[in-house]
Formats: sequence, C-alpha cells, structure tokens
Amino acid sequence: SDADYRYLTLRRAITRGSEKIARIRMRPAMLEDIDDWSNAEISNRELLARLCDLPAAVLKKLAWDDAEALMEIFHQVVPGFVFAAAKDDA
Repeated sequence: SDADYRYLTLRRAITRGSEKIARIRMRPAMLEDIDDWSNAEISNRELLARLCDLPAAVLKKLAWDDAEALMEIFHQVVPGFVFAAAKDDA
C-alpha cells in the first residue's frame, strides 16, 4: 500500500529527460532486492535506484543535502547488514 512508501521532497529538483522530479518515492525493500544485492548482482547505489524506481544516473544529479536525506530513508528501509558489509560503492 502507499503507506509503505517513503517520500522525500527535494530542496532542488532534478531532471530525467524533460521530466522535472521534485519528489522521490522509495518503496520498501523486498527479499528479491536484498538477494540481488547480497549475490553482488547490484551495487548499493543500484539497490537505492531500484527502490526509488529511478536510474542511478538520475540519482547522481541530486544536490548533496538531498542525497543525504535520501540516504537516511534508504537506511530505514533496508537491513542494517547492507551497510555493515564491505562494498566498493555507497
């Protein structure tokens, strides 16, 4: 349900092609997402992008303060071991 999603209103909107994005919706992590991450099929950033239903390249356009706020939400929706494991990306 929509209540399971987390939302972030951006301080500075970003673009995806001609689309302006002022708010990002993050869905809860599913077992499939965590399995793909733990099997090294996707990186942390790709996991974040998947949960936001946005390409990783679009998320790279975020202003730093918006990126930090999004990462706070990310930490709330994925298991803690995702951040405890040594990985080569953020």
